[in-house]
Amino acid sequence: MLSQCATPRMYSAMAMLPSRDPSIRRAVLYGGREKTGSILYTTEAPSNEILIFDPDTNTWSRKKIEGPLPAKRFGHVMTTTPNGIIMFGGKDVKGKNLNDLWLLQGNVTDADQTSSLGECDSFSFNLIMLHGIFMFIGWGVLLQLGAFLARYYRHKDPWWFKMHRALQVVGLLFTIAGLACGIVSVPFGHLKFAHSIIGLVVMIVGLLQPLNALFRPHKFPDGSRTIKRIIWEWYHKLAGRAALILALINISLGVFLAVMPTVAWALWFGYLGLVCLTYIAMEVKLRMNKRKTGSSDMAMENQ
Repeated sequence: MLSQCATPRMYSAMAMLPSRDPSIRRAVLYGGREKTGSILYTTEAPSNEILIFDPDTNTWSRKKIEGPLPAKRFGHVMTTTPNGIIMFGGKDVKGKNLNDLWLLQGNVTDADQTSSLGECDSFSFNLIMLHGIFMFIGWGVLLQLGAFLARYYRHKDPWWFKMHRALQVVGLLFTIAGLACGIVSVPFGHLKFAHSIIGLVVMIVGLLQPLNALFRPHKFPDGSRTIKRIIWEWYHKLAGRAALILALINISLGVFLAVMPTVAWALWFGYLGLVCLTYIAMEVKLRMNKRKTGSSDMAMENQ
């Protein structure tokens, strides 16, 4: 697979090249809108580039067009003819309608013999990538760490609470920025995928956590908990833990949807495995300590 090809684009067109041998197939990808509202930066493809896809080997190659060049365009149509591929219409980079007709002459053999433009050296950065980065920092790191401290380091009072509060606030700010990037980057059909539905639920629960913390019932003067306080503590802990678990699942779904490189997959799932193992180890340690001391689960401190 030719890495980073083609450059990210929308409304491009593809058509099969004519072939004397039906067993040998090649498809041509041409054009497409490279700059959109969700693209923060991209290396634009050269005007004389076409991309050839071999469906039998699942590989791409970049080829150089000879002769006059059509204007770069998107939203055009292409169809196969015995002499090559006909392209019609579309819009230019400024959005102006085009009504010209072009013929890409040649067949599969000609395409294989055409000069190559070499490997891709393009780079693209868009709002979807930024969405993933913000959500990883927020739900994958900061909010997880804040909950981790609240669960396993309450004996470090009041340090744990100050760190917990700071990490949750900063983490939620990252997730809000990530949510905004995700909404802007998808022009339609926001709730057609499990990733977006789970993400919306997780964000609602996450945003409610600091709000319900503002209405935390106080304890009795002697330090014992009221019924309202007990109910609030259980809701706050269970809702937060459910959101964190769903967030990890949803980030994993996002990795699949984004079709990320193998290295990114390995890094994320390696990190996910480390997080899970750390939680398991700390939970085992906590429960062993409780058995030794005979204490029950620690309640939320009144800060």
